[in-house]
Amino acid sequence: MKNRVTAMMIVACLLMLTGCASAMETTQNNSRSVKVQEVVVEMGKERVEYIGIVDSKDMVKYSFKTPGKIEKVYVEKGQEISAGDPLAKLDEQELSFALDAANASLKAAEYQVVQAREAYNYDKDNLKKMKALLEGSAISQDVYNQLTLKTKVSEETYKQALQKVEGLKSDAAYKLFLKEHATIVADTDGLVVEVLYEENEQVAAYYPVVVIRSVDQIVNVGIAQKDVDKLTVGIPATIDFYGHVATGRITQVADAPDSDTRTYNGEVTLTQSNYKLGAITKVTFDVGDIRGIWVPVNAILSDGEDYVYVVKDGRAFKRIVTIEQINNGKMMVEGLEVGELVVVNGMGNLLDGMAVNISEE
Repeated sequence: MKNRVTAMMIVACLLMLTGCASAMETTQNNSRSVKVQEVVVEMGKERVEYIGIVDSKDMVKYSFKTPGKIEKVYVEKGQEISAGDPLAKLDEQELSFALDAANASLKAAEYQVVQAREAYNYDKDNLKKMKALLEGSAISQDVYNQLTLKTKVSEETYKQALQKVEGLKSDAAYKLFLKEHATIVADTDGLVVEVLYEENEQVAAYYPVVVIRSVDQIVNVGIAQKDVDKLTVGIPATIDFYGHVATGRITQVADAPDSDTRTYNGEVTLTQSNYKLGAITKVTFDVGDIRGIWVPVNAILSDGEDYVYVVKDGRAFKRIVTIEQINNGKMMVEGLEVGELVVVNGMGNLLDGMAVNISEE
């Protein structure tokens, strides 16, 4: 009986040894082949991303300088125009009448100046003669005083006539200016945004008739206070609208924040102007160089948290990381130490603690 028990114990030990050997063989056969990259500190580009809204750099409202009836509208909404193109024209008939009346008044005033000048010159010459007679006691002082007063009156009349002519000259020049500007002309290339009046409609002076947006476009961005010192005038930017990419630079940053959003409005002027007004875009600013730990984008996995696999003693261990920057296929992360080995290929089927073989290929 004792020999039988001993034999059973020996068999059991042999089975246990066989099982351990099989487990070790299975573990070795289940190890994964991976490629790794040593963690080092590198220089990369610091970038800041915001959402922006496309707007026109300049929006010009064209109007007439005098009220009147619109005779002709030369453009329509959505039309591209060039500097010098006519936009709209007033009926010039009333302007012509006003100019003719101003010129007639000026001509009459100029005739009055001639008459006033002749009267003044006559009185002035006569006064000189009367002075000689006064000195010879040929006339009384009272008569001389009356002639002196008359000369002063004619002199003042002459001066007033001259002033009236100058005023009427200005009025005639202004009426001519209005007539010459009866046609609104574009002073820049652009696109017609609105046409607010039709032909034969009455329009008030200085009321917008045609609205033009300039060809140049900007993107307005609300900059957070933490970034306002970084995003200064001249910083380059990349604007992405669903894969349609343009470039630009910051041309203006507000000195004070918006009272509602508490962000500082940044104006980015585009080098290409082919976006729809009001389009929402992603704006990326190149702030400068930054030192940090950069790993390939494909090395970072996520299951609600971003993580990588770090190889140590032949096994891969899950490590949670925090993404700080993204640049040219790499991410700057926190959570890794210099000198560690990060899996950059073959991490798809890894489990935390799984044995791995480092491939040199």
